[in-house]
Amino acid sequence: MANITPNTTPHPDHPVGDTSAPVASLGAATANVDDGKTVIQENVIAKIAGIAAREVAGVYALGGGVARAFGVLRDATNNTDLTQGVTVEVGENSVRAELTIVVLYPTRIHRVAAEVRGAVIAAITELAGMDVVEVDVTVSDVHIPSDDDEAPTATGQVAAKVDGAKAAVDSSLEDAKATATDKLDEAKTVVADKVDDAKTSVADAADQI
Repeated sequence: MANITPNTTPHPDHPVGDTSAPVASLGAATANVDDGKTVIQENVIAKIAGIAAREVAGVYALGGGVARAFGVLRDATNNTDLTQGVTVEVGENSVRAELTIVVLYPTRIHRVAAEVRGAVIAAITELAGMDVVEVDVTVSDVHIPSDDDEAPTATGQVAAKVDGAKAAVDSSLEDAKATATDKLDEAKTVVADKVDDAKTSVADAADQI
């Protein structure tokens, strides 16, 4: 059997003993390497931006009024959307982000917006290795701490509406089941009457023979 000698000739880009050979990088939405490619979806970048923004002091919430209303329902079901209030555009190796935030009163809005912008840029650059070319921050509202006294009432109203909807659905199902049961009983009665009539007819015919 022929002897096979392994090829030990060093690669011109990676000489023997060189530990600085490049590895797969997250430097772009799609990073092509010799042994495959790495793709980072937009929702991943949006989550990174959302988490970074929420950690900034003075940020009460992300998203506009409608988004936050849906967010209350998601939070109640332990299904928090970390991309709420965040929109991103991912290019080949760059990112543009737009964030809508609610600032806690009386923090300085411009300072909070600047810190959100810096936190988002730092997080995306560090975790995804991508260039952030622009981060737009929109302040949609200012939260006053005294509003917290009304929050349980609003949350309770939402929960009450959800419970009411569930009760209505359950009631409708019960009514449907009762109606179906009544119809089934009527059908059984009709079939039984038909069977009895048929038996009577057969018996009469047998007596005439």
